[in-house]
Amino acid sequence: MLVARLGLVDARTALAVESVFCGRVGATGERTLLLWRSRPAVVIGRHQNPWLECRTDLLAGLGTDMVRRRSGGGAVYHDEGNLNFSLISRREEHDPAAGRRLLRDALGRLGVESEWDGRGGLLVAGRKVSGSAFRLTREIGVHHGTCLVKADLNEMERLLQGALSGIDTRAVRSHSTPTMNLVEAVRGISTADVEEAFIAEFGGWSDSAVEEADLPGDDELEDERRRLQDWDWIYGGSPPFQIGVKRTDGSGFVLKVKAGRVAEVSIFRRGAAREEQLAWLQGVRFTRRELSARLAAEGGEAEGAESLREWLDAHAW
Repeated sequence: MLVARLGLVDARTALAVESVFCGRVGATGERTLLLWRSRPAVVIGRHQNPWLECRTDLLAGLGTDMVRRRSGGGAVYHDEGNLNFSLISRREEHDPAAGRRLLRDALGRLGVESEWDGRGGLLVAGRKVSGSAFRLTREIGVHHGTCLVKADLNEMERLLQGALSGIDTRAVRSHSTPTMNLVEAVRGISTADVEEAFIAEFGGWSDSAVEEADLPGDDELEDERRRLQDWDWIYGGSPPFQIGVKRTDGSGFVLKVKAGRVAEVSIFRRGAAREEQLAWLQGVRFTRRELSARLAAEGGEAEGAESLREWLDAHAW
């Protein structure tokens, strides 16, 4: 068995490292535990809509990364006070219950009593200190999650709110649960303490000693890190959705988005018998700047799109 300690990295690099180790475990079968912390980031699940899950309008100004991971589950907030773990096993050895016991018993070594909430969350005194997500391929299984040690819970609460409302989608939604830091349960506890408890508990799974894994170089991470930074993955990876607005005078619009780009816009003019299609908006990325720029560029052709223009002026995302 192997353990890889990444230290403090950005979340995209950590997930790229995880991807490399998924390939290694698939090839060698060597169960591996990754432990890492990241600079501030919001990380959403594979099948989520970022505009519903977090304040996308604030992230860039704060220097907080927006990241979409390969696994499912809900949105989480990362910072230096949060320890992240990834347990990677061969598919036939993948056991979510064992991964849960690993975290629970590791915290038990530090005097923390915890219990699972039935949805992948670990509770201490009724409040959540850890969330988990899973990924399965033909070769491997991944159980990864968070552990709140001394995270900024106020910033987490502020950022894990939707930037837009009124979105109709089948995207996975996060469940809001009261949270706490482990430092509230054990005074003075640190991420280093939890990391060492993880490794000690993991070592008890085998009679052989746990060995330190060789970390991948930048050349091994380049392709995956580039994909994780791509707008088409972060935002374009959202399930299809639509936004509709209808005003009291009967005017309004319905905007449909697929792969992060406008697929169709229907405009309803006051007193008009039928809807109109704004075909020239098709393919525009769903960003306030690009939609507003296209409306401005069309000039007179955008007459009748007042409801859409007003909605854009009233929202930031």
